[in-house]
Amino acid sequence: MNQVKPIVNFGLPEYLTSPYSPEVDYHLVTSSNFTNVELDFVNSEIQRIQMIQDIREKVKEIKKLK
Repeated sequence: MNQVKPIVNFGLPEYLTSPYSPEVDYHLVTSSNFTNVELDFVNSEIQRIQMIQDIREKVKEIKKLK
């Protein structure tokens, strides 16, 4: 059986930052214990991390927040 060779081969980081990957829209859900200052901080971090193109860098930034 002949195998079909791919025309384009993307790794996961390349795919997630390519125009072919769907844009992810994050919605933040929290408990009532969060203050507005904390919510503003989390929202600004999400916005900042979304702008990073390299998925490996995104993962590093997300891990820093934990």
